Parts: sequence; structure tokens; C-alpha cells
Amino acid sequence: MNLYEHQSSYNQNMPIRGLMYLARLYQNYIDDCEINVFSPVLKHLPSPKFIVFYNGSKGEPDQKILRLTDAFAEEGMSGESCLECCATMLNINYGHNYELMEKCRRLEEYSVFVAEVRKALKEGGNQRQAVDDAIDICIEKGVLRDILIRERAAIMNMVLSCTEKQYERLVEKELEQQDKKIKEQERLLKLNRILVQEKKYELLERIQDDPELQKELIEQYGI
Repeated sequence: MNLYEHQSSYNQNMPIRGLMYLARLYQNYIDDCEINVFSPVLKHLPSPKFIVFYNGSKGEPDQKILRLTDAFAEEGMSGESCLECCATMLNINYGHNYELMEKCRRLEEYSVFVAEVRKALKEGGNQRQAVDDAIDICIEKGVLRDILIRERAAIMNMVLSCTEKQYERLVEKELEQQDKKIKEQERLLKLNRILVQEKKYELLERIQDDPELQKELIEQYGI
């Protein structure tokens, strides 16, 4: 049961998504093959493999294993987890995974094309012209020549609609929101400790379901 996905950005949540994808695939397989999982006889399933092809701008090694267990909260964990899902992330940026590229010419051409587009965009100027020039260079080099000639307009629109700068702005906004949430949680923990130290247990219980009271007390204590 092979599952492949391409990512132009580093995503630590791939094992979570892989778990959901594989669960659906196995359910479909069980239904299609009419496998009776309630039978006392052991039923055999195809072995799973989850590969993520990565070509984002964040520096990553040729290969990296992302694990579902890294997402589990440590609280309440005792012993080994009963569930795991591993995603093998392969860096397909130009200059990485030479052996893989040698075995798959199309993949190598794709990595070269992405590198040319990034180089053109980095040089600045008109984005549309930069991408157009990168496509011309690749066609001249014989890189994805047939696809670029046939699907030039579609590829141009696709690249321009999801430039790295646009994505980086979205990621930056998400990180800011995450940082804000973490700081709010830290302030709430400090407030809880203060109320415990002052033995204000009734107040401690009230703030759990009262965000406005939480905010008021945080300001009152200068946290």
C-alpha cells in the first residue's frame, strides 16, 4: 500500500495526514476484497509505505523520518504508544538524493525546473517574465521539454499563483498566531500558580470557564 505526496513546504503534520489517508485506503481495500476482520483467522493486508517528496526552500537533509508519536501530548503517556505512522520525507531539491534522481529522470528534470524558476524569481523584476524565461531555459536544455511546451500556460499560472513569498507570508502569520497562543497559555499557567499559592481555589475554578475573568486577573496581577 504505497502512498506518495508532494510538499513545497516543510510540514511536520504529514504523519497525521498519512494516518487518515491510510485508514481510508485500508477501509476501501477491506471492503473491495470483502475481508472479514471479525474472523478468528488472521487476514493479511498489504504493507504500507508513505513517501513525501519535499522541495521547499527550508534546508532539509536528503531523507528525514517524521513520526506520528511526535505529535502526541506527553501528558498521560505511559510506556510505548500503541499507534505509529511514519512518513519518509525525501528532499528532491536540485543537488539532493543523487541516486534517486539517477533512477528517475523525470524527477531530476522537475528538480532542475524548480531550481531555474527560483533562480529567476530571486533575480527580481517582473515575476511573469522571470518564470517565462525559466521555462525557455528548461525547454532549451531539454528539461521537461514536452510538458513545458504542451502545458506552458497552465504551468505559468500555477507557478505564479503560489510563489514562495506568498506562502512565507501565510506561514509567518500562522507562526505569529501560534506564538500568541503559547504566550496566553503561559500567562494562564502563571495565574493558576498564583491563585493556588494564595489558596483562592474558588476563583481558580471560576476562571476555567470565564475568559473575561482570566483576562481581568492577568491584568490585575500584571502577568
